[in-house]
Amino acid sequence: EVTPLVRLFGCSPSLMDFLARILFPKAVVLFCVDGKYILRPYMPEDYEEDCKKHRVEGMVHLDAGWQGNPVDETKWVDGLPSKIMIRGIVGMVDMTKGPIVVDQVLQDHKQASERFVGVRFNLMWHKDKLVLKEKAKEGTSQSAPFRESFGLLSKYNLTFETYCYSTQVMEILDLALAFPEQKILVDH
Repeated sequence: EVTPLVRLFGCSPSLMDFLARILFPKAVVLFCVDGKYILRPYMPEDYEEDCKKHRVEGMVHLDAGWQGNPVDETKWVDGLPSKIMIRGIVGMVDMTKGPIVVDQVLQDHKQASERFVGVRFNLMWHKDKLVLKEKAKEGTSQSAPFRESFGLLSKYNLTFETYCYSTQVMEILDLALAFPEQKILVDH
């Protein structure tokens, strides 16, 4: 399913890029550079086409900003044709909701797919208004609800994947030192 904008203007990439620069926050536009990356969904058939150029033996799906219940994304990905060779699914879990809520969401993800292998929660924040931000605020990973929820990941043998900025490296290091057994993947 595509957005109404893509349905209306998808045949004109330059118009879509122009609209993206008007409709999306400047931080998003600066981050994406080209409007086609925020207006056009990247679907399994796109991935399959890209894989033809390389020897791909498998992939791990990372949360892609699913609108609605993130467990539904895990179910959707799990139901894709097996020829895509999805080896794992890393789904979004709001780690700030506290351990009771997070534990239930983790169980729901695990029930949705045996390929659910990790959690994504973006910790990116920056004081500069032109820098792309997510839900997290400064010090989110140090809050009690986050840390209590984070402690549940090892119970389910799940990885933790986060997007953060270079200015947050010490925050991530502090988290890793507090949970030395937890596998943490940091990107961007």
